[in-house]
Amino acid sequence: MKSNKCLNCKKEFIPNYRSTQKFCHNGCYQEYWKNENKQHLSNYKILWYLKHRQEVIKRSRDYSLENPLKFKKWNRDSFLNNKDKYLERNKEWRKKNPKKVKAQHLSQYNIKLKSSCEICGDNNRILQRHHWNYDKPLMVNTLCIPCHKVQHQRSSWGVSQNEI
Repeated sequence: MKSNKCLNCKKEFIPNYRSTQKFCHNGCYQEYWKNENKQHLSNYKILWYLKHRQEVIKRSRDYSLENPLKFKKWNRDSFLNNKDKYLERNKEWRKKNPKKVKAQHLSQYNIKLKSSCEICGDNNRILQRHHWNYDKPLMVNTLCIPCHKVQHQRSSWGVSQNEI
């Protein structure tokens, strides 16, 4: 029997009933096709992500809330593997946002957290401080993490505090 060379892995193989077979198995064909069509696939992925962006963000948020330990471990590992980048980014952020840094510092030491979230009333979750206006660093609300995330999303959407 005549043997062929696989176009992907370059191994010798004996073709089955088709003499035009160019790959030793289906996995080699798939790898070869992916390598040949990288640009097409990356464009497709970008377009798909842009079209489904809100769905992807929601799915990611839901997953992080359902699996807090996995998410915490992933964040810790990511930080440890890229510590220099994180520290550099943190320095740049502090330079660009001095009001936020001052507000965080003042509220951290001068304002005590209330016993429950001021929006949903849940007292079993981890609570955080939320600044509505960084020019007034002592004006702070106590919010749970999900409510805090929603407030930051609303402010990025342009929703004012009066509409909440």
